[in-house]
Amino acid sequence: MQKILRKNCDMKRRFALLSFLTMSILFQINASEIIICGGFEPKSEMFGIEMTQTHTVEKPVITPNSSVLNGPTNVNITCPTSGAIIYFTTNGTNPIPGGSATHVFVGPFAIFQNTTLKALAVKNNIRSQISTSVLTFSTNPVHANAPVITPGSGSFSGPQTISISCSTPNSTIYFTTTGNTPVVGTSFTRIYTGPFQLPLTGTIKALAVKSGMGNSPVSSSYISINSPSIVATPVIFPAAGSYSGPITIMLSSSTPGAVIYYTTSGNVPNPGSSFTRIYNGPFQLPASATVRAMAIKSNMASSGILVSSYSIVNPTIVSNPVITPASGFYMGPQTVTISSSTPGSIIYYTLTGNTPVLGAGFTKLYTGPFVLPASATIKAMAVKQGFIGSAVVTVNLSIVVNGGFTREKVAEEQLNPVSTNSLIVFPNPSSGLVSIKWENQVEKDVEFIVFNSLGTEVSKFTFPEGQMEVKMDFSELKSGIYFIKSGVSSDIKRLVIK
Repeated sequence: MQKILRKNCDMKRRFALLSFLTMSILFQINASEIIICGGFEPKSEMFGIEMTQTHTVEKPVITPNSSVLNGPTNVNITCPTSGAIIYFTTNGTNPIPGGSATHVFVGPFAIFQNTTLKALAVKNNIRSQISTSVLTFSTNPVHANAPVITPGSGSFSGPQTISISCSTPNSTIYFTTTGNTPVVGTSFTRIYTGPFQLPLTGTIKALAVKSGMGNSPVSSSYISINSPSIVATPVIFPAAGSYSGPITIMLSSSTPGAVIYYTTSGNVPNPGSSFTRIYNGPFQLPASATVRAMAIKSNMASSGILVSSYSIVNPTIVSNPVITPASGFYMGPQTVTISSSTPGSIIYYTLTGNTPVLGAGFTKLYTGPFVLPASATIKAMAVKQGFIGSAVVTVNLSIVVNGGFTREKVAEEQLNPVSTNSLIVFPNPSSGLVSIKWENQVEKDVEFIVFNSLGTEVSKFTFPEGQMEVKMDFSELKSGIYFIKSGVSSDIKRLVIK
């Protein structure tokens, strides 16, 4: 009898174990929740199967939940289970991670039509139950009230201050002054933040928007300004014409507080562009040019464009610098002075044999006499605002110290050109068309850079391989002094454009 009972108990234990394993695999039931008769407790090492506790992922929460809406609404989805990934659909189908109709929720989004939302949360391959929210738009939605534009349509004798309001609390007003219907997000549609000036005739359109409500009807106001306030066109002195030397240009506008913008390149002034300057006071015009100017003022229409052309027949050139001592042989260090007879001129010089180029590391500003302790080649030029820069003056000083010659210590690449192939530029001065010639053929393409007297790069060109001469057109450059330098030689040539 005991043998039969023991056998029955073994059968019960085996059946209980089989039931436990089946339930654990299929339904992921916690092992501690299974009660087995006879005090039997299944062990993880039995049958080599590891049994662990499992966890659930809570359902996502969709806001708003199923409801009737008055207008476009933002939808948010959250999950109480931290770290869970939320998947959702908007077509009423169940979310399937990786499915074409399934999206990963990354933040609130707007809906504009009847929509059935379904959401699923997943963490560690465990899936939550699916949440559903049916959102229906009312057939008689509540709209934001139409904005009120003040003043209303009409004719006025001068600029008008425009204000827009809406009686719907917390609504946002969008408007245009171009006659276009406001479209949120477009460049011609602005958010209303406060009253603004309308200086000229225009059509104002506005609408109000509020989340959860339909957009308001579009309000319009047609404003006609019969006598708009226009900034007075600038006046220039002296008048356009031909002059024998540099002239001082003065600009003015009879509109108080107006800001004048001008160009000397012939371009129409465009505030903010590189070629347009703000007029701060009289300026020098050293060479022939066309001056264009306009005046602007807040809440007024911009002025017309002033155009005045000038022909400078004999532009003034800064006097050449005088370097003392002159070229020659000297015993011991020498004190060098450089001067120009043009009052107010600024002198730049080098001790390396290079032609002075403003902004270059080897070019120095002359501030007074200096001592030259060793042999050097000094080159100097003088410049002045409103004048054409002087020619470059050169002296070679050979200094004997302790019975022998010495040389001023300068960078080797500055003393010794990479190439001894001399550069020739003719005619010089030129009206713009010049020939540039090497004494020998170049063995590769060589790039040339053209600098103005301030050291600013103004042009580039390439000397083709195997050529000895090229013709260039610099007629687009203003009258003045320029410098041409190659990329393979320290030789710099001065070019005068008439």
